[in-house]
Amino acid sequence: MAYRRRTLPEDLKQLLDLIQKGQLFALQEWIKTGKRLRADDGASPDPQLLRTAIHTGFHSMVEEILRAGGWSQEELADALDFARSRKRYDIADLLLRHGVQPKKLDFQTCCHDLDLTMMERHLRAGTDPSRDNDFAQALSSVKA
Repeated sequence: MAYRRRTLPEDLKQLLDLIQKGQLFALQEWIKTGKRLRADDGASPDPQLLRTAIHTGFHSMVEEILRAGGWSQEELADALDFARSRKRYDIADLLLRHGVQPKKLDFQTCCHDLDLTMMERHLRAGTDPSRDNDFAQALSSVKA
């Protein structure tokens, strides 16, 4: 899902900067002192904060942001898709442990993306690769 980027207030820009720089202890202090993680409009935290943490690949940073809470299920599912697209399965597993309800990821998409880890997970979970010719269609479209 594409989010409209809203202009972040100065304090949230500072928070985003902490995340980008991987300053975990500063983030923990930010949360501990009760500084805000969302704009005053009452919306959930800016999806950019979570996506940025995932982009840095800093597992503990993502975990702290998840613990802070306030994320909608849709935002978390999008974050899971983002982590998977970056092949950060450790972060994807972290999101799943925090109760994220994943969007359905079909086998054909895994094959089309040449995502071997997800293909293996699907097969181990009992996915039939011949159902609806998923594997053949992916091979045909990718020209593997």
